[in-house]
Amino acid sequence: MRARHPHQMRSTPPAPVRPRVPVTWNANDADQHAAAIRQHAEQRGRGSVPGGLLQEAEQVLSPPKVAWQQVLAPANRRAVASRAGHFDIDPSRRHHVDIAPSRRIVYPGTYSPAPTLVLIRDTSASVSDSELERYTSEVVGIATGMGIRGRGLRIMDVDAAVQHTGDYTETAGLARIHGRGGTDLRAGIKAAMELKPRPHAIVVFTDGETPWPDAKPTVPLVICLVGDGAAASAGSVPEWAVSVVVED
Repeated sequence: MRARHPHQMRSTPPAPVRPRVPVTWNANDADQHAAAIRQHAEQRGRGSVPGGLLQEAEQVLSPPKVAWQQVLAPANRRAVASRAGHFDIDPSRRHHVDIAPSRRIVYPGTYSPAPTLVLIRDTSASVSDSELERYTSEVVGIATGMGIRGRGLRIMDVDAAVQHTGDYTETAGLARIHGRGGTDLRAGIKAAMELKPRPHAIVVFTDGETPWPDAKPTVPLVICLVGDGAAASAGSVPEWAVSVVVED
């Protein structure tokens, strides 16, 4: 990861953040199990191993390269600040108040909503399989490092248009890629801003071969440039965006 302008992040490589290890694995032997699964798939074909298991193995062997907790800290603080003092009512949560030994009032419980992120994957034809695999590692790193999933972490596949939007629940769900056409990630950024609830930040994973919006979105935009040409593409990133470069 390298810095190119004041808004780019500079950080030391994070300690490996490992995704959830299948319950049948011994966490201390995760690397050995993952390597054996990868070797089996290479020798006998990827179809010889269940996709979800192979994805888990790949993530153990390829931890994220970006310190996402550091990169997304401003967005996280923004989310916390915007929610300060604001709570949603949840009737399923009960709050009991004893006003006398024999009298009790029951109010609906409250909770503070967690920050939400939209992760946009550039799934255009210019993106290689290895770059898509790196996207997956970084997505899992965000989910694990930030401790969010489900409605709090939405994955959007975009080429020249939005091809699919879904909630992140597990690594295996990232295996299916929607798109492989031309590239215009502005469509995804616009769609992300129209989601309800609006995300606290948008993260874009791309090889950089895309036009960018002229106007700054009202939420932080983080652009993760991936691949051999990532550094060369950094110069086209808008000055108002936060950008990180991931090179293998």
